[in-house]
Amino acid sequence: MVAIATAEPRIATRFPRRPVLVVLPPVTRPGARVYRRRRLAVLAAAVGVALLAALLLSSGPSTTTDVRVTPTDAPIVREPSVYGASGESVPDRAVYVVQPGDTVWSIAHDLDPSGDARAMVDRIVALNGGAALEPGQRLRLSGDDTDH
Repeated sequence: MVAIATAEPRIATRFPRRPVLVVLPPVTRPGARVYRRRRLAVLAAAVGVALLAALLLSSGPSTTTDVRVTPTDAPIVREPSVYGASGESVPDRAVYVVQPGDTVWSIAHDLDPSGDARAMVDRIVALNGGAALEPGQRLRLSGDDTDH
């Protein structure tokens, strides 16, 4: 229970103001059910925001490139630098699986470390229809670049 003392309104008399005791009803707190409902509502809102953020991030601007399907029997080059260091040429129709952090320039430089990588970059871009790379993409390293 709460008690508040207030002064009476001033009456034009010769008596001074006297405090008056006003008794207020007790403050009731919400029960456990109300707290559970509030927590559930906050949790549902947080999950909704997380799902919305995931949806917006997953459907962001797509970078589609002209990725050609490579034959399943094509040799896979695991380390392009092995071919560049030994001076061997890459097998015909060879593909390389792009790793995180790879660029067309770094792959071309690994394939031809002593020479000018620009010609190799141009060839890789022509074979694959663009320079955009994504981890896991199968990148053609050799073959006929005239077949589209």
